[in-house]
Amino acid sequence: MRRDVRVTVIGAGQAAARCISTMRHAGFDGGITLIGEETHLPYERPPLSKEALFGETGFKAPYVLDDSFYGDHEVDIELGKRVEAIDPGSGAVDLGNGLRIKSDRILIATGSRARTVSIPGVAPERILSLRNIEDAKRLKPLLDGRNRVVLIGGGFIGLEIAAGAIRRGCAVTVIEARPRLIERAVSPHVSTHLQRLHADNGVKFRFGVTIVSGRQGATETELMLSDGTSVVADVIVAGVGALPNSELADAAGIRCTNGISVDKNCRTSAGIVWAAGDVATRVHPWFGKDMRLESWESAENQARIAGLSIVASFVGTHAAEGEEEPPPWFWSDQYGLNLQILGCVCDSESSVRRMSDDGEKGTIFHFRGRDLIGAELISTGRERPLVKKLLQTGWPLPAEKLGDTGLSLKELLAASTAAVAA
Repeated sequence: MRRDVRVTVIGAGQAAARCISTMRHAGFDGGITLIGEETHLPYERPPLSKEALFGETGFKAPYVLDDSFYGDHEVDIELGKRVEAIDPGSGAVDLGNGLRIKSDRILIATGSRARTVSIPGVAPERILSLRNIEDAKRLKPLLDGRNRVVLIGGGFIGLEIAAGAIRRGCAVTVIEARPRLIERAVSPHVSTHLQRLHADNGVKFRFGVTIVSGRQGATETELMLSDGTSVVADVIVAGVGALPNSELADAAGIRCTNGISVDKNCRTSAGIVWAAGDVATRVHPWFGKDMRLESWESAENQARIAGLSIVASFVGTHAAEGEEEPPPWFWSDQYGLNLQILGCVCDSESSVRRMSDDGEKGTIFHFRGRDLIGAELISTGRERPLVKKLLQTGWPLPAEKLGDTGLSLKELLAASTAAVAA
């Protein structure tokens, strides 16, 4: 491998760190520069709504790689710095402090940012969000039993914060403009299950309404809703989705559509630029459509693909074909419940439930036509490897057979494998 070349990685998050690790382990010994706006080394984001907010001890950022990795593998680090522009033609990466880095390849892994909420009559600083460590530090001391917490948006982040705040003794209200929780990501059954769980723990819900204005007091804020009612908050947290940080690519003339458009190798429309993680959009092999998937596993998979592709580009070969991409995976912990989602759920046309007698745990399998495309695991996380294999193998047998709790998942997988081989 040539040592006189340099890869510049913009964005010091999970995808950035994993791509760097992949390149080094694949034998790339050229220069690597990592640039990030935060002052922290790349860390994982899922703990922000869990240990960072509600852990009893001081929170230590869960680094993606040991901090010694970067020195041991000769990675130049520029933290607390912002990239102002890139030039795909010359490979120049311009930083705000006047520094210019000449690059032979560029990876953009700038992630996403919280979608902001503007409420007439409410100062922007009163509306908090949770996307990074500094957000968690700002929010944590406010989530105690003296405060009334209003969460705008009934998505995963909002519900995880709600569960933790309730345990701290807060009064919690969730305002959701849609008719049910997490409508775009889970089935109606799971929405109802989560709503009941939160309601049983004291969370109040307001569905089908929006906030139209606010009235500020010294510390509290009265929020007027679209149905003519109001709710009072000491703490307001917005969790209404995220926007891709794709401005650098867009300004450089790189094709962007709800994120930076990439091919199956995470390569952009500019020959020397790749993108991976929450900022990238691509035709996902499991969904069969162009989409930007925000999840821990997606960042891991894309970073590995991008790293191998970048290394291959230096020697004039195609990236090595790896294993078939696994079904997308996402998880959430709320109270004592663990929810895991595999594959596609909301595009399903029918489903089969495999639940316990009390209905508190089990798996819901989702089909499009006769094809098994996804599953929701409600406190059955130990079965995820078997469910994953069922999705990858395919299910050629009658759908209702998956609901037969008299057969174990191992037996069902064996029956499926045998039927496919026949």
